[in-house]
Amino acid sequence: MKTVVIVVITGVLMLGAGASDCAAQVLTWNFTGRVNFVDPALAGGFTVGDLATFTLAFQTATPASGPTPTAATYPGAITSLSGQVGSYLITMVNSPSDNFILVLDNYTQGFFPLFDGFTFSAPVNGPAAGGFNPNLLQINFGDLTGSAVTSTALPTVPPNPGSFTPGFVNFGLFFPGSSGIGGDILTATAVTPAFQICPLYDQTKAVKSGATAPVKIELCAPDGTNLSSPSIIVTAVNLTEVSTNGTVTVASAGNANSNDNFRFDPALAAGGGYIFNLKTTGLDAGTYRLNFFATGDTVMHAVQFQVK
Repeated sequence: MKTVVIVVITGVLMLGAGASDCAAQVLTWNFTGRVNFVDPALAGGFTVGDLATFTLAFQTATPASGPTPTAATYPGAITSLSGQVGSYLITMVNSPSDNFILVLDNYTQGFFPLFDGFTFSAPVNGPAAGGFNPNLLQINFGDLTGSAVTSTALPTVPPNPGSFTPGFVNFGLFFPGSSGIGGDILTATAVTPAFQICPLYDQTKAVKSGATAPVKIELCAPDGTNLSSPSIIVTAVNLTEVSTNGTVTVASAGNANSNDNFRFDPALAAGGGYIFNLKTTGLDAGTYRLNFFATGDTVMHAVQFQVK
């Protein structure tokens, strides 16, 4: 029987300060894998050989916590995660402070003097299997040669499983009270967003708490062409406070943004744009991300604003 090796190093879950001046980018990746270990207690719900698929989105603007030259932890970086193992479904628990991405570059770990790797870790839930409920999913990429990772920054392209050490490219789905299940990660691919976001306002200009923050955007092609259209609906999801990665319910001022939808305004730019009159009542001073989806795009987008 093949044994899954899970390589995890816990990080300090405290965020440093910092914020990007450009539109914050959320990347979405798909992972496929194959189960090679099942705790006998879970055998009724899983079988060796089951196909596993995971879709994970993360925020590239997430600051690292206490980074060193060889290791960096990004708490709360994962914005969404869902998966299926055989017919079994899991989703991420909405607790941003409990998920993290770990990046290692020439890290010394035990007997491994030059260890490179990525770990994507998130709390999850799903139906009971054999009387046990899942609580954690981890996806790992490990390289014993120290050549697969070139920095401790968050990756911007999916890692190639073939560039890492066989046996160290794996996933683990953990069920407290059992040994869980695990398997190999076979592929990692990017989900291409249908749109880029072009902000039409200064993301560094702060508004006073309680005031209305007019968030104005265009949906753009990679070359900057305006793709905004009244037939494309842009819907706000929530707010994220950058310093804590805590989520806040979104609220609009007045009646201009029904159902949390941005309002299309043909006068905002050549070709039109969108505006969301964001209510900041109750928000502490700091930097926030407004997260949103656009019709026809499975990727969640975000822009930033400041409150003083």
